[in-house]
Amino acid sequence: MLKTNLGYLSGRIINIKKIPYLDDVLLGNFFIGIMEIVRKSGKTDFVNVLLTFSDIKEHPMLINNGKFIISGSFRTHNIYKGNRRESFQAFYPNEIIEHSNKNYESTLINKMINKNNVINLQGKIFKIEKQRSIKSRKEKTNFLLKVQENSPNFSSIIPCVAWEANSEFVSMLDEGESINIQGSIQSRLIKKFIRSRKNKKKSIVKTNTINEIIAYRISSTFDFDENNGVMI
Repeated sequence: MLKTNLGYLSGRIINIKKIPYLDDVLLGNFFIGIMEIVRKSGKTDFVNVLLTFSDIKEHPMLINNGKFIISGSFRTHNIYKGNRRESFQAFYPNEIIEHSNKNYESTLINKMINKNNVINLQGKIFKIEKQRSIKSRKEKTNFLLKVQENSPNFSSIIPCVAWEANSEFVSMLDEGESINIQGSIQSRLIKKFIRSRKNKKKSIVKTNTINEIIAYRISSTFDFDENNGVMI
């Protein structure tokens, strides 16, 4: 596991489905599990988790509404549907522990105390787009972070969001500059509309949930605590 991409999630797997062929870096049969993670505010995030057949076989509660703590990395992958390619983000587990497991009191649990969703990333700014949130009237910067993965030829382009002071900090940086982020994976619902030719009214055609990183701490230099998986 690279220190440039390390996260911990805690929640319930509520749905698992088979996915088409992924990029060549990942081989084998893969499934997408949806992890339901409840924030302290009471709101719920739905995070894509990339699972293998071996994961499901070893942890049967994954398909029985079980609650788990997992460590791993957040990556961007490509799904191929015929000649069409689609990108999506998912959490790739390195360790999976069921809440009812006897090994619950492990080092992974110690890392997750008071945290059910934390991600640490190190990468280079790929693209920056600053804007103002219409609802909250707060400064907001959407940006893409390029994170190098295990293979020298494979990197993830990860969507990130910074608010207020963090937004101002990111907007002053140049594309290509290296930064470090501590944040959480959050979900956002995208609705696609079409306008009727008859009455010119809009109707929802499709809804899609995307995952992105909400950055709480951003720095251009950092120390990484490998034992706790946080920036200090």
